[in-house]
Amino acid sequence: MGGGGGGGGGGRILVAVSGLAALTASQGLYGHPQALWFSLLVEVSCVPFLEPSRDLLRRGALYLSGKTLGFAAAAIQLLPTADAYSRSLRALAPSEFFDVFSLRLQDLLSLVGPYLIEGRAPGFYPHESVTYSGTVPLALLAWMAVRRHRKFESRRFLVLFLGLAAGSLVFAFGPSTIIHPLQRALPLVGAMRAAGRARALFQFALALVTAVAFVDLLRASTETKAPWRRLWPLAVFPFLGFLLATVGLLHREGIESATGATISGTGGILLGPALLLAGAYLVATAARGIRLAAVALPLLAAGDLAGYGLVGTPGSQSRRLSEWVSSIPLPPDLHSGRIATRGGNELLMRGAQLADGYAALLPVPRLDWMDPATLRVAGVRWIRRHLADSPDVKERFAAWDEHWYEVGDPIPRVRLVVRTVASDRPAESLAGLDFEQVALVERPIEVAGDRAGRAWIVRERPGEVRIATEASSAQLLVLADSFHPGWTVAIDGAPATVERVNGQFLGCRVPAGAREIAFAYRPRSRRVGGALSIAAAATIVLLAAGGLLHHTPQSSRKLQRGQLDG
Repeated sequence: MGGGGGGGGGGRILVAVSGLAALTASQGLYGHPQALWFSLLVEVSCVPFLEPSRDLLRRGALYLSGKTLGFAAAAIQLLPTADAYSRSLRALAPSEFFDVFSLRLQDLLSLVGPYLIEGRAPGFYPHESVTYSGTVPLALLAWMAVRRHRKFESRRFLVLFLGLAAGSLVFAFGPSTIIHPLQRALPLVGAMRAAGRARALFQFALALVTAVAFVDLLRASTETKAPWRRLWPLAVFPFLGFLLATVGLLHREGIESATGATISGTGGILLGPALLLAGAYLVATAARGIRLAAVALPLLAAGDLAGYGLVGTPGSQSRRLSEWVSSIPLPPDLHSGRIATRGGNELLMRGAQLADGYAALLPVPRLDWMDPATLRVAGVRWIRRHLADSPDVKERFAAWDEHWYEVGDPIPRVRLVVRTVASDRPAESLAGLDFEQVALVERPIEVAGDRAGRAWIVRERPGEVRIATEASSAQLLVLADSFHPGWTVAIDGAPATVERVNGQFLGCRVPAGAREIAFAYRPRSRRVGGALSIAAAATIVLLAAGGLLHHTPQSSRKLQRGQLDG
């Protein structure tokens, strides 16, 4: 972000700040906080390696300006996400929850044996434990070992990126390392699930090492031809790959018994070491001045990783999305009531209504979701069998098939009631209530009548539910959707008060007569975030436009003046 001489320096600075802000905003709008954290860690880690100068403080201020502007532009995503997180089970989760998907020592084997195990790695989520980064990064890492005693440009950055790769790989092992308590105590990092996902940062740092090493290889290849005896480090990774392949071929059954993994066929076992050998050979020949080898290295890297990504689980067949969606098991009557899964977002793709929320950020429950009374009042008819795997829970429900339990007699999702009971302990007070006539509330609400009126949904879309009611007296409307302070309600267009009903759901007092009630989800975090995003995005556009208009090279201006003088 340094400004150059002449009038174009200020323009370049504006473009650089706006570009950094746009990049940061794109990461935040992606909705994955780890992307922001990884990027920030890489950027800040470079600071100690910059050349000291008077300009360093100014550059730091410009960097902070760009990052702050980028975070503000992403506020429409970040603030609602933070709001949802603060009210979710994840915010209260024990440390074991955050250690899911931590790497194991055997996961390092994929570095030199990418196709040794069918499906890349054992387990239901093999992509969470793969460390393979391709054969070319390893070959170029070995090239850096060849050049370990040589001084070359960007050496300090190479040291930085190697340290970052090593540190992130240690982080990825989670509780298996002695620094895990420190890792859990770090701000932001400690709140992130799945320590093993730090391997993404490891692979990113390794990619930076690869870039530095490749540039050095190109320069070295034009100087002197490297003797073969100095290139022996290039053989280390192929040797380890063939050693692992030999163990896999000779002790297949023992490895499968010890790890629970399925070892690939002979071709799959030998493919990884063969690729490592090809990468090492291309680096060696490029170091000896053969330009074609340097050209082939990027092609090998692209083909290697593309093939690894496309192969997937050997023997499996890819399916169209529509085919996969149609294979998702549904209960017998999807529209007879809602579904409780505690983590089944894919059911939404088949039109199911989930009563318990989005799997990644399930709201903190005030009720027991395995209590039949809670499920009935939530309008749940079906629950997935994996939720009721304990014997005491199984006795409460009727098994329908291998996928579903049925909850008897669910209460309609929308209804009117003529009696209310004030209680601050809803989980205990629900027992024994006539849910069709009575509702629990947090404060006394005046309702009347002997018979509940009618209520039905007129229109529904994400964040909005419109309901029509007919009642002979003032009654309480109950909507069995999760309560959040961001919900608003209007009765015949006039604002009204949203009540927390039955501990966890929505409601409002409805006057007698025919009424139209509109619930709308308008959280403050989204309003504030939207305003910040619009203002920041406009600022980014103005900075970029101003920078591009201001960035007229000094030589061009001199030429223009010369033409005018002539």
